[in-house]
Amino acid sequence: VSRKDPTFNTTTYEWAPAGLNQKLAMQYMELLPESRHPVSGTDGALGRRRQLLSQLPVYDQDPMQCQSLSSEEEISSMILFVKQYKQEVLGVGEVALPGEGSSLKEAANQRAAKEAKVQCDMKDTAQHQDHCSG
Repeated sequence: VSRKDPTFNTTTYEWAPAGLNQKLAMQYMELLPESRHPVSGTDGALGRRRQLLSQLPVYDQDPMQCQSLSSEEEISSMILFVKQYKQEVLGVGEVALPGEGSSLKEAANQRAAKEAKVQCDMKDTAQHQDHCSG
């Protein structure tokens, strides 16, 4: 009995959306134009790196790369600014197949409403404790 040598046709992507199972990640990649697939060593991968540099240039993230800062105070201010925007503004999108985007929005709205209710309940509990202890 002879066994065939299994040969796998694999594709190495430089990037794939975080938090997805392999099937959904592959579906995502298939929906991109082939010229934009971020496959290692291709124009698609190079294009993605260029796009990232344009959207979020290194000098907007690293004070040492920003040549226009002239004082320690400016450098410190930029460090704080970068830390703040990374915590509060810079985000990562969620992947949804065509037609499923509204269900993600609805889930996000439900999550936000639930978090708001929890915060409100905690606030009510704290106020109740203040009234009871006074």
